[in-house]
Amino acid sequence: MEYLQEHWLEWFGVITGLLYLYLEIKQYPIMWIVGFVTSFVYIIVYLQAKFYAYGFLNIYYVIISVYGFWLWVRKTNPNKQQDAFAPFFQHISRRLSLVLFLLATVLSGAIYYVLLKFTDSVMPLAEAVATSLSIVATWMVAKRFLEHWFVWVIVNIISVGMFVIQGMYPTVLLFFCYVFLSSIGYFEWKKFNNQEVQ
Repeated sequence: MEYLQEHWLEWFGVITGLLYLYLEIKQYPIMWIVGFVTSFVYIIVYLQAKFYAYGFLNIYYVIISVYGFWLWVRKTNPNKQQDAFAPFFQHISRRLSLVLFLLATVLSGAIYYVLLKFTDSVMPLAEAVATSLSIVATWMVAKRFLEHWFVWVIVNIISVGMFVIQGMYPTVLLFFCYVFLSSIGYFEWKKFNNQEVQ
């Protein structure tokens, strides 16, 4: 019971984080509001755990939650011209995939350098890679690229390892669930699209 009291904020973030991912899988735009709350909570949790890049990543999440909500609500589904809330996705081009890969690589290097030189980050390389991939994946979600789910699987696997080492067990549980739910999310999004085509 004492553990729950000491880590109540992290547990709250776990609950809202799981709710966010469920809503993302179902493509409900309200996911962005829940993501906003989750990200706000995890700014504090990560900074206290000395995961500085993850803390600042969640500031990015707070900002992109507003952008994502606006984009998802205003953007009309190309298959159902009048219904912005109908589930849909698009595929990413090879060219854009390459650009995003290069961007993630450059971001990883820059974040790693900052963490190594200016912080006492506990795992600067893993944190830098996961942070840069998370930035790219979140932008891909906002644009409804189906392939964002693959990026999240990689990020979530890296994150599980980081949080186990740091002893952040509620967050380990969250990201362990994220690994599996990201795989499910991919197939759920594909299923939504197949239903629309029929």
